[in-house]
Amino acid sequence: AVKAGKATVTVKVTPKKGKATNLKATITVKNPTLTVKAVATELAVGETTTITAKATPKKTVSFKSADETIATVDAKTGVVTAVKAGTVKITATAGKLTKDVELTIKNVIFKDVKQTKADTLEATIAGDTASLKADSVAIKNTANNIVYAVKSVTVDKADKTKVTIVTFAKMNDAKEYSVTIADTTKTFTATDNKIVAVAVNPVTVPYATLTTISAVATDAQGIVLDEVNYNNQVNVTIGGKTAEFTITPAAGGYTDGAQLYLAKKGDTAKAKVTIKSGEYDATGKELNNIESGEVTITAGDQEVVTVSGFKARVTTDAKATKYDEAKDNSTVAVSDPAKVFLKFTNSKDKELSAAEYAKYKVSSSNTNVLLMDETEATTSAISVIGVAAGSAYLIVKDDKSNVVATLPVTISAKRAVDALTLSKTNFTLSTASGVNTETVKVVVKDQYKETLASSAYALANANVEVLTTPSGATSKPSATVSNKDTITFSASGVTKEGAYTYKVTVTDATDPKITRSQIVTVNVKAPTGTVGYTFEITGLDADNTVDATLNDKTTTDGKNVTIKVVKTLGGVKESYATFSAINVKKDNKDVTITSNAAAGTATFAAIETNASDIVTGAAAGTYVVSATTADGAKVAPVTFIVKNDTAKIGVAQDKTELKASVATSDKKKVAEKAFKYTFGSTELKFGDGGNATIEDATATGSCGTPGHNLFVQKVTIQVKLSASVKTTLTVDVNKSVKTIAD
Repeated sequence: AVKAGKATVTVKVTPKKGKATNLKATITVKNPTLTVKAVATELAVGETTTITAKATPKKTVSFKSADETIATVDAKTGVVTAVKAGTVKITATAGKLTKDVELTIKNVIFKDVKQTKADTLEATIAGDTASLKADSVAIKNTANNIVYAVKSVTVDKADKTKVTIVTFAKMNDAKEYSVTIADTTKTFTATDNKIVAVAVNPVTVPYATLTTISAVATDAQGIVLDEVNYNNQVNVTIGGKTAEFTITPAAGGYTDGAQLYLAKKGDTAKAKVTIKSGEYDATGKELNNIESGEVTITAGDQEVVTVSGFKARVTTDAKATKYDEAKDNSTVAVSDPAKVFLKFTNSKDKELSAAEYAKYKVSSSNTNVLLMDETEATTSAISVIGVAAGSAYLIVKDDKSNVVATLPVTISAKRAVDALTLSKTNFTLSTASGVNTETVKVVVKDQYKETLASSAYALANANVEVLTTPSGATSKPSATVSNKDTITFSASGVTKEGAYTYKVTVTDATDPKITRSQIVTVNVKAPTGTVGYTFEITGLDADNTVDATLNDKTTTDGKNVTIKVVKTLGGVKESYATFSAINVKKDNKDVTITSNAAAGTATFAAIETNASDIVTGAAAGTYVVSATTADGAKVAPVTFIVKNDTAKIGVAQDKTELKASVATSDKKKVAEKAFKYTFGSTELKFGDGGNATIEDATATGSCGTPGHNLFVQKVTIQVKLSASVKTTLTVDVNKSVKTIAD
């Protein structure tokens, strides 16, 4: 075969005797072929697919990746492994034939989502799920377009494709919701919030171990609507309704608050939950109660608990006070004022106590890269300094000096200005006085995509340069820089309509050769045309967020979000408008604001201070702003997000009994003496020189007389944040304390 086509081959046969004969055959020649097929052409990082190839005539096929940093391929089997996001060609070769397959690699591929609790979703996501954060997920009610802020994103330890998403607000209105992750959107229908079943959890407990027992209420789809702990035969509230929750242990067992104790393996307890409907027939018989039925809880084997989890996070975040508050990170740049937070857990995924932490020591494997002294393990911050780019390990040793863990830390190059982002790069300035300014927020990031502090770069009025103006313009909008992160453009005195362009430039504070610039187009227009209304909201960060976190607050200064209604003509601001009503709502409930209808201004306090200098941060979540103008026009609603990462109060029972002279009849004194409290990772201490005060205790029962029991439900604590700043927080306790004789 030489080339494709048909050829006739003739064979002349001449016998010794007789007539010669021609034999003919038609030969068809085809071009060699190579067919290639990929099982999947879109992969998430870490996923694999197989490329199959068939060569005719049959030949050995080999495979090669055009970029192994994006995807690798086994040369013989054609198995492709996705490495990082991008597009890549995989080439199959058989002899002189080659054929390409183009693959798209994504960081994550969002495959499915379902609701498991009123505020919780479970998503199936392939790829680098560890990189997902709360702001990686966008959730919206498609019926009213309200965005639901995400509180946390957690990846399952055993199955990395299983991702739990928790929102600040409950999704329980039976409406359709959209969930967007990366470039994919999925929808689900929220629970209708109707309880149809209740169960007891767990039904198997380890013997001789106090175990919390709870009642779990679900809807018709099995979505958890409420979960409430047992409360020592006291009625509980489930889904807003009263419920009887009883546990009767066999001999040798007992209950303590929310916990059940069964003495030996095989022992049982009977439990039952009845949610009262509050409905009765004519004879007084209860109707439509929801019952668990009698449930048997059985004691099984005890778990063997070992220390099995060793984790570390390196951070430069001054606000972080413990591991869970720090970003999931093991990299720090040279010269960063860094600190390490540790988290050691046992096989029950419970964090070690302070005494257990103290049995371990931590040191650096290479002090020429990561400088630190050997120190006792703790949940508090451990100071470290990155002195040179490279890799090092935190060496963890037990009390016998055995190395039990090595935790990697990467020291990267010193931070420098890498990217400049502006909240607006193209906007319109009105020529109407009073509404002729616009504010642009400046965000500067380093090469690691982290936001730089203003001390790391230079930006002043001189760094905002006008490039072009409309023909005939005799003046231009002014640009004023404040705090190095805000540029205020004003059209005051500008009469020439048209586009004005500016170049905003930031310079690295330590290396003037490193600069980054952005072009801003300012369109100056006179208001004219159709009347409309919109909101002007100030006091928000560039990401439409206001931070109400109090952890590191050192002043009693408040933080306000100012809302104004703006009248527009042809989409251009004409004046501030008066309104007949303005509302701010969270979870469809009104939020307190201060409004001045005549001035067209309303103020929402994200952080406020009372007359006693007690600061309070607004609850985290999505807030919806709506208004009606004085002439009856409806202003299209807008949303903003409150972030509040103020540490929670933790509580642990220190004593189950108090002497009568200590308990007296003061419930607050019982709450102080019987329990230990923490604010984040900081232990709270009371009395002279302490950092906290018990303000109130909600309790049932009595104290001060031997033999009496006091069940403490809630405790309100005033926490000192700094020398002059305090805040008040409430913690659920739900434990009892017995008064005994002195």
